Amino acid sequence: HDRTRRVLTARGDIGGQPGEPLAVSVATAAAAIGLTPPTVYALIACGRFAPTITAPGGTTKVMVDELDSWVWELIADAETVWYGLDGLGKAAGR
Repeated sequence: HDRTRRVLTARGDIGGQPGEPLAVSVATAAAAIGLTPPTVYALIACGRFAPTITAPGGTTKVMVDELDSWVWELIADAETVWYGLDGLGKAAGR
């Protein structure tokens, strides 16, 4: 609400927890970030989502660390625009 008081998200604020799986289903990834699986599949199809892998059996999986990085990039980009940092937010090592 207040653009004058910067509250930036550190990279360490987004990340996996101990015991978390290395890869999750698209449905699990979608639920974790508040999207529907069809939306995530559409983002994957147009190359605008975290990288995926094909598990044995042909199931599409999302690597948790890649999902964490993708989410952090979205947050960092939004904060840069919100606070008018002109791209300095990520370059400053947040």
